[in-house]
Amino acid sequence: MTDIWIVGPVTLDRIRDVNGEWRGPGGVAYYGSLAASRMGCSVGVSTVLARSHEDLLLAELREAGIDVQFSWSESTTTFVNSYLEGLDDRRQELIAKARPILPRDLSTSGTRLWYFGPLSRSDIATDSFEAARKRGGQLALDAQGLLRRVDGQRVVQAPNARLNAILSDVDFLKLTETELHAATGNSVAQEAMTELSHNGPQEIVVTMGSAGSLVMVDGRFLRIPSYYVGPLLDTTGCGDTYFATYLSARLQNEDPEWAGRLAAVAAALKATRRGGPTATRSQIERLAKRS
Repeated sequence: MTDIWIVGPVTLDRIRDVNGEWRGPGGVAYYGSLAASRMGCSVGVSTVLARSHEDLLLAELREAGIDVQFSWSESTTTFVNSYLEGLDDRRQELIAKARPILPRDLSTSGTRLWYFGPLSRSDIATDSFEAARKRGGQLALDAQGLLRRVDGQRVVQAPNARLNAILSDVDFLKLTETELHAATGNSVAQEAMTELSHNGPQEIVVTMGSAGSLVMVDGRFLRIPSYYVGPLLDTTGCGDTYFATYLSARLQNEDPEWAGRLAAVAAALKATRRGGPTATRSQIERLAKRS
């Protein structure tokens, strides 16, 4: 049985900053699967992309021993992430889109945890959540894509009336602080997290950048600090790295606070380099124990 099965688009990302433009794979399925694999979990991915991008976007995952199951789409989801005003100020554009991931695209093998990572509202068909739940295992959701809309090509934050219905199938939920406000309209984090927990998830993670993160477990709140491990180079995928590391640690029976600290370190390490996370569990643990 696989530990974590991630469902979502592996994207073609174009990342622009003051030093130029870099192109490579991205998305929750990319960053999250590598992070979970580095934590010692067995990992699978269900994704869709254009045939012409198979080698470019999937080779690294296969080399890491990740079980990649993909279906063809006419297009590959493609984002342009611009950090021209600094790494805390991202302008995101969606310039191409793969077809939705359908129940038939999901793995039929067993998994302990389904991890859904939509990057837009139509990335994953709604009935795919229910189909995964029926196949057994817990369910985790990074809500980022469900709390976006696309104006022209520009990606902006927006509430989603469908979110609460989806949350009834969710055990673990992750949002950013701005996504939390979009989901509930409440700017008080603990109140907003409690509100979302009434719809299903009993374990909620809210990432807050340099301010750290907040974890809610069965009504109990834990503040997790941020870590500085070196100069920042690329923050794309840090939230995906955080949540995948957190979920991996929880599956390995780590307590929520320690899982959060490991996740914070893993995200900090990812921010010091381009591309996917490469830190091993032992490296992450060593840095987390210093604080």
